[in-house]
Amino acid sequence: MIYINDLPERVSSSNVRLFADDTAVYLSLTSASESKLLQQDLTELEKWESAWDMSFNPSKCQVVHISKRKTPIDTCYLLHNTKLDSVTSAKYLGVTISNDLTWNTHIDNITKKANQTLGFLRRNIKVHSEPLKSTAYKTLVRPQLEYSSTVWSPHTESSISQIESIQRRAARWVKPETAKDVGPSVMTGKFRSGPIRNSKTSVLLTGKIFCQNDNDFFLRSFFTSRCQFHERYRRIP
Repeated sequence: MIYINDLPERVSSSNVRLFADDTAVYLSLTSASESKLLQQDLTELEKWESAWDMSFNPSKCQVVHISKRKTPIDTCYLLHNTKLDSVTSAKYLGVTISNDLTWNTHIDNITKKANQTLGFLRRNIKVHSEPLKSTAYKTLVRPQLEYSSTVWSPHTESSISQIESIQRRAARWVKPETAKDVGPSVMTGKFRSGPIRNSKTSVLLTGKIFCQNDNDFFLRSFFTSRCQFHERYRRIP
């Protein structure tokens, strides 16, 4: 942290976000000529790393062009005279950000990883113990589906079904005899992940973003009451 704390001061035009050893530099462009400003900032960062006896690794740096234009602005950027790879999606702080600003790629990634983990548990836990299996799922699988879910919470039927399919699979594994009688859809309530369980955290986060005050008691009380009302409204048949 001592090394990188002054990094944003060397950047004049772009925005910088720091978290531990992860750094994101971004700039909104309206024309191809403005890309020179971002390239100038990258050049300044080369000077900064030289002053601190550090070195960026261009092979670990990626460029994501986020645009809704049919013909996006064609730009390329250099770091140490090496052209940075342009990709359609990149992982930042554990969340995959796509160039179309949808979360389909991120949901594909986490559901694939969660399915692999669940498959590993099914192959290696031979003891038929509901508490053991339930704890294993909630400890190793569900956190993969819940991480940063307030940011990417699914809103399309296909994405919701994609996540719920893992929950149904886990329900059959934990309670195989019950699943045959009542069906997995009835028993997935206790296995539901954060994006599906409720919207309380999402509403609270929205309030914090708008009000920029995490310690406001009245703000927290207001949004909590709104969430409780929303949950009661959803239960009305």
